[in-house]
Amino acid sequence: MGNMSGPIKIKLLKDLLRTYPDRTVDLKVLDIGGTRSTSTFMKDLFPGSDLYHLNIDPHSLNEVANAIIADGTRLPFRDECLDMVTSFDTIEHLIHPDSLVKEVFRVLKQGGPVRISHSQSCRHLQQTRVSRRLCSILVSSK
Repeated sequence: MGNMSGPIKIKLLKDLLRTYPDRTVDLKVLDIGGTRSTSTFMKDLFPGSDLYHLNIDPHSLNEVANAIIADGTRLPFRDECLDMVTSFDTIEHLIHPDSLVKEVFRVLKQGGPVRISHSQSCRHLQQTRVSRRLCSILVSSK
């Protein structure tokens, strides 16, 4: 993800702050596809939380605590154990985005927020029902 300056990302993160106004609360948060800069930003945003960072590229997560090297199609968490999941500018790079979306909702506690942004058109995601639904959510968030 490079930096956190995009207007969609800022909107999504402000929304998270409204969801959790007490930033010191102990949350379990997964960021998918982030890098070292995302990790630093999320630590500042939610200092009392357990933050996990997933990326398929091990170099993106050098020196990041709780780094998970995986592709996101089989998240190494039990069902409904995470309070929040974020993913910025990642989903458009996946071959099977539906697998990731299904996994996110498997590990997320019921009612927990998911914030996903994308940097490119969703046209190539519109192959299955889940992808079409996700695409419509992403497009409507612009």
